[in-house]
Amino acid sequence: MIIGLLCIQEDPPDRPTMMDVVLMLGMDIESLPDPKEPAFV
Repeated sequence: MIIGLLCIQEDPPDRPTMMDVVLMLGMDIESLPDPKEPAFV
């Protein structure tokens, strides 16, 4: 869920690259960055 929220950030530079996403899938949830508040909220 956190990775999905990171991928829909409003500003493209705030979104992870596909390589970052693949690396995040193998990480512990505690080490993932916190997403910013989505623009649609």
